[in-house]
Amino acid sequence: MATVSRWSKGRAAHRWRHNGRWKSNRHRSVELKQRFISAMDDDLNSSGGLAVLFDLAKPLRALANRLERGKNAEMSSREI
Repeated sequence: MATVSRWSKGRAAHRWRHNGRWKSNRHRSVELKQRFISAMDDDLNSSGGLAVLFDLAKPLRALANRLERGKNAEMSSREI
């Protein structure tokens, strides 16, 4: 988690959309960490934990798709 926190610390301008509202990366990473811990504490709910990891990977998949298609790798804060 320390890596994610350091990465998101300098990117306050970027936001994640969640339930119709924009949240900072720091809040989003804390929220995802809590969701993952809660899922795994619930009788080792690995499917719920994997769902959180897939939510975390969405922006990375979008970036990979852009790179594969030869598009500009820069993403707006709305795309992230």
